Amino acid sequence: MKKFNNNELYQLLHIICNNGNIRRLVREDITFIEVIDNIKELTLKGILNYQDAKLSLTKDGLKLFDELSAKYKNIDKDKWIEKEEKSRLEHKIEIDFIYLPDQNKLYF
Repeated sequence: MKKFNNNELYQLLHIICNNGNIRRLVREDITFIEVIDNIKELTLKGILNYQDAKLSLTKDGLKLFDELSAKYKNIDKDKWIEKEEKSRLEHKIEIDFIYLPDQNKLYF
């Protein structure tokens, strides 16, 4: 089991506190199994509370979340939106270039 660093722990606590989606952690190469294992560990430590099929932060969890948010909160607004690189062209296209799509690759 991979132990979360403080930034990943902050993100996990932020997701739980705001009822968010853990796909943000998965995008950073953290598997669902690692997330679940860390949630179990935090529940056993008393940082998280699992009751009525809901996860919530305990008083200790809120205290830890506040401590971590002072250091790891993402204030830089340029980092809020991740750049999409998948559809970016490798080479610049000339201004007078006429693009003709391949008819076999069009799906409607």
